[in-house]
Amino acid sequence: AIPKLPKKNFRNHRKYGGGCLLDMGPYAAAIFRMYINEDYSKISIQCFSNYTKGGLNKSFNILVLTPSKFFTGFFSFNEKYENTLALCTKRKKVTINRVFSPPNDQNLILQINHGRVKKEKKIKKDDAFLNYFKFIFRTIKRKSFENSYQNILKDSFFREKMKKI
Repeated sequence: AIPKLPKKNFRNHRKYGGGCLLDMGPYAAAIFRMYINEDYSKISIQCFSNYTKGGLNKSFNILVLTPSKFFTGFFSFNEKYENTLALCTKRKKVTINRVFSPPNDQNLILQINHGRVKKEKKIKKDDAFLNYFKFIFRTIKRKSFENSYQNILKDSFFREKMKKI
């Protein structure tokens, strides 16, 4: 979720591709691909949107059911800033805050709950955006685009499926 945007921000205008689903839908798609990555033909996606008076969606909830796992998320404009990832199994829950836009001058804390035992692990500060650009430049230099192409296609298909609901 992100705070309220200025009225002139492109995300607030349909003609510029605005709306929460178009802006944050790719995050939902990438998260699903990275952590669940099951066959798209076997998933059920439910997407519920909250709309402005002008018909632009300002938030959405998503639930994706696969035969063996599930993914749920809340994405929104006009809320307190938050981005948290929680991965759960029958016995363990792992949570990390600021996972999608970590400050490069701050350690992140990985919280691990295993039954009644709670642990925290400090993740050293790093520049995630710089690392991403280094990855892109390495990919270009090596001309090894196939994985990137496949990921873009998977994410696009997932987001399009969300949009149709």
